[in-house]
Amino acid sequence: MELQLIDFLNHGILPFVGRSAEVERVMGLWRGSSEFHRLRAMLISGESGIGKSRLIEEITPRISQQGGAVLHTKLYPESSTSIASLQARALRFLNTRRGLMVDEPEEKLLSVISSLRRLTRLRPTLLIIEDIHLLNTETTSELAMMLEAISDEQLSVLCLARPVELSVRGILERYLVDEIELKGLNSDEIATIWEQLFGLTPPPEILHQVQSATIGNPLALRSALRGVVKSGALTHDPLSNTWRTTIAADAFGQIVQRNVRVLSEGLAAHLTPDARQAAVKIAALGEVFSREAAWAVSDNNDSMIESLGFRGIIIASNTPVAPISGAASGLPVMAFAHTILHNHLIRQGSHDVQRLIQIIASDIPLYSVVPFQLISESAIAPTLSPEEAYRAVMRAIEVSCLLDASSDWRLAMAPWRAAQAIKEAYQPVWSKLQDLTLSAELLSARLMLLRRTESHDEYERLVMELLQLTNEPAPDPILEYRLLAFTYLHSLGRRKDTHLCHQAWGFSRSFVERHPQLRYTPRYISYLDSAARSMLYMGEFETLRQIERELSELAASPHVTDDYRYLAKHKVAVHFLDMFDTEEELQERLKLLADLEAHSDERKMSFLIFKLGFLVDIGQMEDALRTSAEALQLFRERGLTHNLFYGSLNRLCAVAALGAELPTVEAEMMRLCGEAPRDISHRFQTFAEAALVELGLLHGDRQWLRQAIAQRRLRLDSLRPESQALLRLEEGVECETLSTSIHLTSPRLKPLLETWINPQLPDSGTAETMARSALRAPILRVQDLLERRAVLGIIVALEQRIGKGSLIPRLHDDIIHAVELTLHWLSERKLFPYMQPILALFGKYLPKGVEGSWQNRMGQLKAAQASAQPLGTQRQRTELTMLGSIESGPEGGETSPVRGARLRALLGVMVADRMLDERLDYREFCHIVTGIDDDPDRARKTLNGIVFRLREMLGHEVINTESETPELNLGCVDVDILRAHQHIQQATAALRSESLIRAQRELLKALEYTSGEVPFPGLYEAFFEAVRDDFEGNIRSLILKVSRHLVNERDLRSAEELLRPGFSAMPNDEELADLLYQTLRQLGKRADAERVRMKLSEAMAS
Repeated sequence: MELQLIDFLNHGILPFVGRSAEVERVMGLWRGSSEFHRLRAMLISGESGIGKSRLIEEITPRISQQGGAVLHTKLYPESSTSIASLQARALRFLNTRRGLMVDEPEEKLLSVISSLRRLTRLRPTLLIIEDIHLLNTETTSELAMMLEAISDEQLSVLCLARPVELSVRGILERYLVDEIELKGLNSDEIATIWEQLFGLTPPPEILHQVQSATIGNPLALRSALRGVVKSGALTHDPLSNTWRTTIAADAFGQIVQRNVRVLSEGLAAHLTPDARQAAVKIAALGEVFSREAAWAVSDNNDSMIESLGFRGIIIASNTPVAPISGAASGLPVMAFAHTILHNHLIRQGSHDVQRLIQIIASDIPLYSVVPFQLISESAIAPTLSPEEAYRAVMRAIEVSCLLDASSDWRLAMAPWRAAQAIKEAYQPVWSKLQDLTLSAELLSARLMLLRRTESHDEYERLVMELLQLTNEPAPDPILEYRLLAFTYLHSLGRRKDTHLCHQAWGFSRSFVERHPQLRYTPRYISYLDSAARSMLYMGEFETLRQIERELSELAASPHVTDDYRYLAKHKVAVHFLDMFDTEEELQERLKLLADLEAHSDERKMSFLIFKLGFLVDIGQMEDALRTSAEALQLFRERGLTHNLFYGSLNRLCAVAALGAELPTVEAEMMRLCGEAPRDISHRFQTFAEAALVELGLLHGDRQWLRQAIAQRRLRLDSLRPESQALLRLEEGVECETLSTSIHLTSPRLKPLLETWINPQLPDSGTAETMARSALRAPILRVQDLLERRAVLGIIVALEQRIGKGSLIPRLHDDIIHAVELTLHWLSERKLFPYMQPILALFGKYLPKGVEGSWQNRMGQLKAAQASAQPLGTQRQRTELTMLGSIESGPEGGETSPVRGARLRALLGVMVADRMLDERLDYREFCHIVTGIDDDPDRARKTLNGIVFRLREMLGHEVINTESETPELNLGCVDVDILRAHQHIQQATAALRSESLIRAQRELLKALEYTSGEVPFPGLYEAFFEAVRDDFEGNIRSLILKVSRHLVNERDLRSAEELLRPGFSAMPNDEELADLLYQTLRQLGKRADAERVRMKLSEAMAS
């Protein structure tokens, strides 16, 4: 018999199945200890029997096997809940097995805090507090003090609780990074447990019975499976050594339900009939509900609600919950104590659906979609007034839309189906206009709910249905819904076929002309927002300008309010930022940007991504980097993944323009492509590949560009025509789509480009006119640089075809003007990398001496960027700490933690490398920092990316990359452990030359730096463990050697001066303690000597 089955039959232990996602989230929290230099907490809540303790049992050995430390404390009712006492015991238990503590902690808070700090610096640590809801007022305060004291440590805290109101939640809130509410197992997971126990797949009908009855609660599942085994419904055949069911599925299901019902009834066995009836009514509100809604369904029987609370059926909810309908309750939100019990009560008889509809129509807060589900599944008799039912439908649609705009969007269909059910039930009692309005509302809401789907068929069908429903002639209130239909038609066009966008624009123009009053409604602004989005997407800038003119006219109209003007400007105008062709228009766009920024609070996330793209587009890269620092942090905090990835792409374009190495930028872009969400991955990769090629062209790095195109197999068909032309002109790379994409380029370049790709010999006069016009165009965007390069390259190519002297001499002054104008534009923006190819290709056309001046200017900009300081300012030194914490900061100023595991690993390796007798080779260096062994190219690119990010943080000059491996520039960096290491080396040299006093002084200086702190804290790789051991071993050995020599020389006071701080740093070192004891005795300091012996005895005893 299998071990798992024996465990189940004898001990009731089920196979561990279905919690892989939760395990990974907890493991991710623990692994993240090294990513964040602060305490981070996770809260797991779940009802009794849901598997909280079992989850911990599975996680603990995994962390231990990966070199981590787990401190597990569990609180019990009617037992001590002192945090200091429980943590001290957990630390002692851990130290018994792992021996990580210098001093084992006393059951005092300060002692526990000190031990926790040391532990987190030696091992990635997970602190588990199980059943934290049992903390009382005093111990809650104790926990708050402990967490505050260690809040800057790399520690992960996992708290587990029942779903009750948590008094400790306010303390945990500032540290919480994740919450998990453990749910029941699904049918696939139950089937897996069945297979692992009984060696066969359960029949689908039986599996359905088990899932429905137990709701996947492991405790209920165990009860059900034990019941069917005990009853003989599931039996073992010893002849075939197989398990089989012996009764029909329905009968089997009855046994399962009976066993679960026994469990559920046990939870509610103490209820009176009236109390049970009240519980059934309240269950219809959902597992979480407001007291106001409970009053509404129980005829304001507050004493009965209190009784259910007293009997443990309902409890105050342990987590803050936002209402999905109605205003937030002013009273504590309630919840059923057990999901099994709640589901059991839901099945008890019919529910008062009309009462639920009334609650939805009112402003009573609802916290669950269960009432909506019950309405949509029930037969509805139209007994309410038409007005009340109408309000209920509109409210349900509103709830559906609000849910869809939240992280709970998967729940949005339940209110929509309820709205549809109410609408169909009450259809005969409504007027034609009411019915038409609700049909339009339902269609519009359904289209909104479908925006995430990748299938266009249903979306298209519903758009056409809404267009048909709102077809003219229609009542005036329905006309706005036709605008909404055109809005969705634009969305369909962007998804499927841009011709539909043109259709929507044409239909809307004639429609609004017939109904001009619609132009003054907010829904028209929403339509123009969608239309502007479409035109920007298609590059239809003339239509976009038309929209802008119309908005200006509307803003000047006396028929609109200030709120309308504000909405028009801040919802639509952001699409106009990229629309400029002259310097004057660009200045207007900059004014618009400033105005939008001043009022961007409500739409800040949308505004920031447009602003970042705009700044990169116009070459204001330093401003773009400052904006990206704020924007990317906000996108991460709000979970705006799409904005985060496109914002990161823009940031990389900015840093490349300011001198970052292209291989590093390439590695970062490819990393982003690999991590991009599935729904944008293809489009994002297309953008990233085009950006990489254009960066290669702008930098003029021909070797890297050719290698990137070949190795990455970059697609070239999505490049803009000027970029394709440059690839052909400068690299000899043919792009098949060049001839078919010419229409996408600017009117300045288009005729010249057509002339160049035409095999017929052009007329020199015509070519000269076209070239002169293109050369005189202003530089307004980074993209214009590629166009300018293409124009100059085409001029050279055309002259070769027409004949030497046919073009360039006649265009000489225009070429000089164009080249100098381009260099001035780049110089003003400090874009020195883009100056290099301009000078290399066309500097020869500049007057004598001018090219050299520009070369000098380019060198100045490069040097200024390399020092990360403005020209003419003095470089500031950087301080790094590697003892006790890994931090950085300006010399003499405040330091801050270095965040990011790989950044800290790189710093640690560069520091440790300086302490080795033989430096690390490149392969060793790469492996320690990246952890990649099997792919040297990936390891190299990953290392480049880490160096790039660390330089961004600390300054470009801090890291030298000229040698085989990256190394710290000690000319501008001070590192505490290297200072200590230097003193240790000098002490060693002094000891060799028998200069004992100098050796003692050097060791005292080293001890001032170390102070017993952990070297390379939070770096847990075996390499750092070894470096730590060597460093601490060397200093211990030297202290002993020098002290013994001093004692032998009868210089007892100097020996004491060295031994005291040495013993303080290593209080459980018997050899140091004994030498200090003997020295103090010889000095006549017997009391001090005895104190040393006592301290050592305490350390050894613990």
